[in-house]
Amino acid sequence: MFVFLFLCGSENKSFDKSKIMNVKRLNSIDIAKGIAIILVVIGHTSTHLGIEKVIYQFHMPLFFILSGFFYQDNYIKAPLVFLLVSLKRLYAPFVINGLRLFFIGLLMTYLILGSTGFSFLGGLKYILLIILGLNSPQFGGGAFWFLRALFMVRFLYLFIILFSNKIENTSLKNCIVFMSVFIFLIIGYKTQFPYSISSSFIALFFYYMGNLYAKNQKYINLNGFLLIPAIAFVIGSSYINTVDLAYNTYTYFSLFILSSICGTYVILFVSEKIKQNYILEYIGQKSLSIMIFHFLSFVTINLVIVLLFDLPIERILDYPTIKEYRWWWLLYSAVGVIAPLFIEKIIVSLEKKLPRYLTNTFWFEKLNTKIIK
Repeated sequence: MFVFLFLCGSENKSFDKSKIMNVKRLNSIDIAKGIAIILVVIGHTSTHLGIEKVIYQFHMPLFFILSGFFYQDNYIKAPLVFLLVSLKRLYAPFVINGLRLFFIGLLMTYLILGSTGFSFLGGLKYILLIILGLNSPQFGGGAFWFLRALFMVRFLYLFIILFSNKIENTSLKNCIVFMSVFIFLIIGYKTQFPYSISSSFIALFFYYMGNLYAKNQKYINLNGFLLIPAIAFVIGSSYINTVDLAYNTYTYFSLFILSSICGTYVILFVSEKIKQNYILEYIGQKSLSIMIFHFLSFVTINLVIVLLFDLPIERILDYPTIKEYRWWWLLYSAVGVIAPLFIEKIIVSLEKKLPRYLTNTFWFEKLNTKIIK
């Protein structure tokens, strides 16, 4: 599939996308995001069971591929709009929800342990690092590295497209884009830069694949004949390949790339066959909220286990779950998917009661108006 995408090139004129900031969601992509976020939650609750090893082979690359699907070449004509969109969709959720989870974590730690674990200056430093995008809050680390990485990936990709657009020859342009992405892939694999930088270089490759898939989707037939071999490859890889894109660690890097492609193929195939499912579509549309708040949601199950089995009260703060009760992963997973939807609704309802100038929507509308002018 990847060879076909590369040969098709990155400038298929016959593919018509929606206008900037008005991309029409495809049901199958929302369904794929729904399945992907459910797998993310399961992967964080089924530790020590082996299920997570299978999921880790492809789940984060899948998200970068799906993100790349919505990249628009029109952004090169409006980089300020691109900046606004990136700030609103990635940086703002990182900072705003990072601070929310930080203060929730402080409150919970104080109520349970009698201390926040931070000095005043230590707390201020932690807050500053969150605002700068350099740190993740308690009960949110698994989500926040992704937001930071995707933010970097989007700008890297835009820079590559801007540079390649100076070349008129389409084939040469496509080769330069591919080689640029490939070079970043190798650099990412060979380095361990902090703050998800190396992981972002690798994720750029998957983002690029997602963009190619979007432009050539109508030419690609996801064949069910390849489904079983793809599933078998991912499962087989999980026995010999330990993967963690967040920490940029792999037993076999090339195997990770192939497993990511196979796993994504399976999810896209299943999503296209489902075609329409309101629940999965809704979960997919709310995948960011689930990504951000599912760790916090696990605390409710920790509390239930502590009360049922008379465990020390501090075990409520176990992260991500209480590992001795790993067989509760189904309940953890269900709560991890459902509870964030309610948390989001509560936050939205509370924000409606605030003065408008205190909401992030107000300030982004102001910024948007200035950019349009």
